[in-house]
Amino acid sequence: ENDMLMVSSSSTSPMLAIANDRLFRTCPTDFVQAPAIAGMLESWGIEAIIIFQRADSWGDGIYNILEQEWTDRGHVILERVRYAGEATEYSNYLQTINDKIAAAADTYGYDAIAVQGMSFSENVVYTTQTVDYPETRKVIWFGCESTGRQQRMIDDAGESCVELRHFSSLMTPAKSWKWESLESRYTALTNQPAGFYTGCDYDAAWVQVLSILNTGSIKADDSAEVFIDVARNYWGATGWVDLDDNGDRKPGVFDIWGYYEKDGEVGFQSWGQYNGVTLEVIWDDALLAANGLVRPSTQ
Repeated sequence: ENDMLMVSSSSTSPMLAIANDRLFRTCPTDFVQAPAIAGMLESWGIEAIIIFQRADSWGDGIYNILEQEWTDRGHVILERVRYAGEATEYSNYLQTINDKIAAAADTYGYDAIAVQGMSFSENVVYTTQTVDYPETRKVIWFGCESTGRQQRMIDDAGESCVELRHFSSLMTPAKSWKWESLESRYTALTNQPAGFYTGCDYDAAWVQVLSILNTGSIKADDSAEVFIDVARNYWGATGWVDLDDNGDRKPGVFDIWGYYEKDGEVGFQSWGQYNGVTLEVIWDDALLAANGLVRPSTQ
């Protein structure tokens, strides 16, 4: 009605996967995030999880898919803990998680229990607060695309994020001269590493430009008609921007990010990969072993 369209480089909610709308997304949705989470948890050797999530459409969207995926694989959700997105204090929530882990440890063992977080930058706060809840530090933590490769976590949570790990999948930019050029320029300008969503932002802008050039028109009505086809024929900074019929990015290969410490310095690195096409998880067991980690599933 208003000759508008919207392009997102970071929205992942499954609720927005709608055909023939005017919303296009250059990042994949959580329809692939939930199977990736389940695959990572299962291949690690986890049997029972506690969900710790934002009480919003994003967190609920991932949970709804993950619950089905996880239980269909024959595993257990011990507890679902939802917190308000505006929360700044997590003591009550962490106490609940702490007690639930303690109660389940005799049945499953700490190695087979994990906390699955669905959070944004607030994960920095609750990660530091886990020091007061010892049971929460005895299990491995997993996250989502916003968790495992976060500079604020390194700056403000330090050793706590290393102890919990926060293994999280994030789609990997295809390595090409376009990505290398964007990455070097972005780092020089911001003194921060470029991430997948940085590239999605960049590619979203270029697909808009190319749609305008393709139609010779700045009207959104015209661009919307060709946007998906233009994206499907565009190799961007993140790789092939192949959109599905809902206008959302098709999944590719995801890195499994998490934190490590070396010589007193905390950083994030890839510990393996999840292939969003073949649905296969591959951990770098040699790298894990070099950092004192062994997957329980391999013992």
